[in-house]
Amino acid sequence: MDERNTIAEMLDRSPLIGFSVYTQFQFRTLSAVGREILDLLDSSMAEGSADAQALNRAYGMFWLWLLSAYEITRTMCQAKPCFTAELSTKLIAFKKRLSALRMPFAKQEYEGGKTRIPIRTEASICSVDTMGKDFKFEINGTVVSVRDLISAFESVFGNIKREDVLSDHRDSYRGAS
Repeated sequence: MDERNTIAEMLDRSPLIGFSVYTQFQFRTLSAVGREILDLLDSSMAEGSADAQALNRAYGMFWLWLLSAYEITRTMCQAKPCFTAELSTKLIAFKKRLSALRMPFAKQEYEGGKTRIPIRTEASICSVDTMGKDFKFEINGTVVSVRDLISAFESVFGNIKREDVLSDHRDSYRGAS
């Protein structure tokens, strides 16, 4: 097999390598963590009851997942010229969804610009849906579903094609000092 074909096949299977090997690895890792969180939710809930230890583990893993997903997405948004306009738009929209929870999870305060507003209670689960095997958070009236957020991540990142990656991340630093 010709080396060019091998590289082309690799980029078809793992298109984020064209942007950054690290980002591709981070995406794969977060996908696996997301699946593990969903598996925990599936196995820990039955109609009307839940395994608290498994839910605590899912919560802790989701906390790490969310902060990591935000950082990957933020990095890619900052390198906007490296992606098609369509993918950049999806990344920006997804980053906005993540940001609803990121600040409360990371700093235990609400997003507030110049004014820091502490969370008076923990950034805790506002509802456990045993039928849908999900839990949700409410931040300033915005309800965030764990399943929906992980699904949105997979939808955005899992559907990236080779053509969506226009250049290596280092190209976004041209002209920066």
